Amino acid sequence: MALLFLMLVSFAWLANRSIRWVTSLPDRIEIRFEDDTMTAVITECARASLTQPDTEMQTQSLHALLRGVEENPELAGWLQAELGSELKTLRNSTDVGVASMASMLMSKENK
Repeated sequence: MALLFLMLVSFAWLANRSIRWVTSLPDRIEIRFEDDTMTAVITECARASLTQPDTEMQTQSLHALLRGVEENPELAGWLQAELGSELKTLRNSTDVGVASMASMLMSKENK
């Protein structure tokens, strides 16, 4: 019985230490990007989320991009230059919501 208790305490201690180590990773890791690199990372993340086959993911991404353009109209030109082909593809989507939001983004970009 004592051995079982000792094993249980050891497992709990190990689990606690592992969780603390994992949760402290963001504090110990420092990532720095140059401006061009950060732009490339953001562009590829946006492109990846727009090209997902899941329409819910596409809808969330388009909604976030629409909010971004409404808050910062200068993004419209960047979106057209970097994500124009993805937006044109989504404009022809069979999902009405996705197609509508992609069309809205394309129309905002052309202003």
